[in-house]
Amino acid sequence: MSYGANEAGSLTEKRADRLLEEGRFKAAGEVFLELAERIPRERRKLLHRGAVAFWKAGIYERAAATFRTVAVDCRKAGDRLGESKELLGVGASYHGLGRLGDAYRTIHQSLEIAEEIEDPKAVADATNWLGIICKDQGEYSLALEHHMRSLRLSRELSNPIDEANTLNSLGLVSHHKGDHPKALEFFRSALEIQRLQDSSWGLPDTLSNMGMTMKELGDYPEALSLYREALELRRKSGGRARIGNILNNIGNLHSATGDYSQSLDTHKQSLAVRLALGNNGDIARSLFSLGETWAAAGRPDRAVLCLESSLRYLSDTDMADMELDTVVSLSSAVLAAGDAGRAYEIAIQALELSRELYDGQVEKRLSESRAILETEHRAREARALQNKNAKLQELSDMLSAQKGQLQLILDYVPAVILFKDMNGRVVRLNRFTARLLGRNPKELVGASSEKLLGPLGGDPPGAAAALAVGEPVLNVEEKLLIEDRELIFRAHRVPFRGPDGSFAGTVLFAIDITEETAAEARKAELRDVMERGRRLESMGYLAGTLAHDFNNLLVSIMGNIELATGKTGDPALGHNLATASESARQAAALCSQLLAFSGGGCFAAHPVDLSREIAFFADSLRLDPHGRGHVRTRLEEGLPEVKLDPSQLHLSLDGIIALWEGCGTSPDALELRTGMVSADTAYLSRCLHSSEYPPEGEYVYVEAYAYGNRLADRSLQLLLDPFLDGDVLDADLGIPAAHGVVRAHGGFLTYGPDSGEGGAIRLHFPIFNEADPTGPDRESQAVHKERSGAGMVMIVDDEP
Repeated sequence: MSYGANEAGSLTEKRADRLLEEGRFKAAGEVFLELAERIPRERRKLLHRGAVAFWKAGIYERAAATFRTVAVDCRKAGDRLGESKELLGVGASYHGLGRLGDAYRTIHQSLEIAEEIEDPKAVADATNWLGIICKDQGEYSLALEHHMRSLRLSRELSNPIDEANTLNSLGLVSHHKGDHPKALEFFRSALEIQRLQDSSWGLPDTLSNMGMTMKELGDYPEALSLYREALELRRKSGGRARIGNILNNIGNLHSATGDYSQSLDTHKQSLAVRLALGNNGDIARSLFSLGETWAAAGRPDRAVLCLESSLRYLSDTDMADMELDTVVSLSSAVLAAGDAGRAYEIAIQALELSRELYDGQVEKRLSESRAILETEHRAREARALQNKNAKLQELSDMLSAQKGQLQLILDYVPAVILFKDMNGRVVRLNRFTARLLGRNPKELVGASSEKLLGPLGGDPPGAAAALAVGEPVLNVEEKLLIEDRELIFRAHRVPFRGPDGSFAGTVLFAIDITEETAAEARKAELRDVMERGRRLESMGYLAGTLAHDFNNLLVSIMGNIELATGKTGDPALGHNLATASESARQAAALCSQLLAFSGGGCFAAHPVDLSREIAFFADSLRLDPHGRGHVRTRLEEGLPEVKLDPSQLHLSLDGIIALWEGCGTSPDALELRTGMVSADTAYLSRCLHSSEYPPEGEYVYVEAYAYGNRLADRSLQLLLDPFLDGDVLDADLGIPAAHGVVRAHGGFLTYGPDSGEGGAIRLHFPIFNEADPTGPDRESQAVHKERSGAGMVMIVDDEP
């Protein structure tokens, strides 16, 4: 099926309408502009709709340009009413960009055309917008005059939507004048009309403005309820720029009530919306709000990051007031974060910025006021500007006082603060630095900073070039040797300027982090040990559960194989059953390893002489059908007895010997040694994979020593964590099983290369105490006692 040009255009316009309904205004605007190129006879209508879509999306530059294009077309076509409407759109877009003077002049042109053609609807629209601009400029009396005229015209025209919009504007004027009861009266009247008319675009704005007033009155629950309703309606009607504004207001409200978690979450949502729109000023506002909330929540480090990001976005905007507020907040956050030196520098920057703002703001405000005053012949803006200047002067005086306060703080802050000139000579230093060097501050002025503080007093490699062009060098860890004691500092170097504006030297700010560094290292070590212990505990539980269930299955398999073997006389079938029986026994052995790894299983523990047991084990290796051959022994005599299960000990030693053989150690280079050690805290800290150390005391040990071989760090890491590298199929349970056996007997395992060329894996067992009724037995000793006479056997299992 094919469509003609008109039908295709109609379908595309329907697509744009659908995008508008979904709130995707930017995409809709693009479609309208494309259609305007394809359908010349509807160009003005389509361009106008595209401009409105861009304005609702908050893309004011494109909206202004598109409205201007349509206004020119209307003028050429002699459409005066159309030209008035398009100029109103241009002015509203300028208002969105903060260009109030241009907005006022352009909308006044629209008003003049509307009055000339005597169109009361166009006059009411333009007059209402003039009132909005006067309100934003601080000319509230003039704003009221415009809004009251617009309200009168809307009522004469019986236009309830315009009447509600004007009432909302009157409420905003009253709010900014501080007359909150009057503001609420106007807002409620607007809401009543908008709810009746189902005004999806204006209703959220009125609700949001009413929430703002309730917040000022301290009724936070009601304010939050209004904001949330506004947000829900705005999400349905669209307008992401306004969604970002509402979210920002909700975030500020949560912060005011002390709910910092909710405030942070809401501000992040607002930031995401504004980042998508790409308006740097709005992005900077969200980042500023985030920073203020982090600071209030006691996280000055996070506040600093947000405020610094806000300043970067403000660098491309003409928002000097916002920039000054951000710099002042950043100075407070940096000071709260403990960086008094940098806070001092930022405070100085704020002072300079306030002076520049004073001059620049005077020029800008006068320029914008002139545009209004030349049209309306009013002089009220001059007094508002004087009030603003008084506030700026007050801020300047406050920053000057803070300068003295910061100097006092610097003298007593526990950090090295030292000013040096371009030749590296000390210009000024604080008392902490002098005390650190054991000297009088006055004696050190003029001395070489590098001679006093070594590398800390100089510049790190590559820093000189950055400092020479005014770039700070931050967060450099350096060591300082003071009276044979090594201290670690986190150093910051910031260049400073002299009276003539040229670089005069560098400020060194260094914080002693020696104890912090040691504590962090220990904390990381303990965290790593505990994490590995938790992982092994979980894996051990899983292994024990699987081994238990698999063992139950093997009982049935092996029993049935034995029964089948007794019932057949077929040699071939008997051979097959014997092979199956051997495989099942090997599987049972694997279950024993898994149970040992998990620290489970049933142990037949009794007191044994460890040296004698090791001698027996070494002899048994010579008869090993796998050909392990001779393993040397060095066994101490007269060791105290230990209580253990010999079969589990043999299982553990098998796994350790297999590990050394897997690392290339030949049997004749292996030696089994026994001995006794008194384990104190330092010795017990060598335990592998133990988040809790065993008790101090005497332990008997057996170690497998490999001559000429050591385990690499990675191999050592995998000793007790065979699944760490993710190769589950190739995991070796020998060493984890050994660790499970030792742990189940109340002992521990260590590894360490000796001073020679070998390495040793050592298994420790507590000395058997006959008077101690507790022990590593996993079941009552009575179960293992031999009994004479006939009786009955009861079998209990958890499988059918």
